[in-house]
Amino acid sequence: MQFLAATWAAYGVDGDHDGRTDRYNPADAIHGAAHYLCANGAGNGGHHLYQAIWRYNHADWYVRKVLAQAHRYASFTPSDSGRGAIAVRAALRWLGTPYAWGGGGPSGPSYGFAQGAGIKGFDCSGLTQYAWAKAGATLPRVAADQYNAGPHIARTALQPGDLLFFATQSSRPATIHHVGIYLGHGRMIHAPQTGDVVRISQFAGNPYREHQYAGATRPTTRTTLT
Repeated sequence: MQFLAATWAAYGVDGDHDGRTDRYNPADAIHGAAHYLCANGAGNGGHHLYQAIWRYNHADWYVRKVLAQAHRYASFTPSDSGRGAIAVRAALRWLGTPYAWGGGGPSGPSYGFAQGAGIKGFDCSGLTQYAWAKAGATLPRVAADQYNAGPHIARTALQPGDLLFFATQSSRPATIHHVGIYLGHGRMIHAPQTGDVVRISQFAGNPYREHQYAGATRPTTRTTLT
């Protein structure tokens, strides 16, 4: 998101409720952009949405690109009542929420510690713990422990909601450092790192993620050690 100071003064939003309205903070800027778009009629859809985006950036190619990206994000909408779909819907609710080291858990976002001190949000395992709590599963807090919280799933059998794990040494589960929620079509919902936000990312074909992919699990409803 990019805002001129005058535009931000009119439409800026404290999206993460930290008492500051900062156009360089993604949590504020994303909500500010939504405020600006809705103020220009985006909520009416169709041509109104097109015009609202055009007012944000006076370029037709830009509007087409934004709408195409939105369509791609919306291409998977879980509509069944399976537990994986419930976990996906729970995670999607928090797109744009700040990454907070040590933040989040079954009850939702929370303030982190260390480099996450003062930031209310989720880290990667806090997000998965929350999402699967909504689906009836109790997960351990740490990503490496979550790897053993359900049966391991072959990559060819992945279903939305399955947990994807990434490690510094892919053959050693003890080195797992990141976890995401499989969304479908090679994508995952995850809380990436400090300074970022909960987002949808492509992991299939991404050299960094492919190199570190350690496997996947499908959480069960049995209670696991936390």
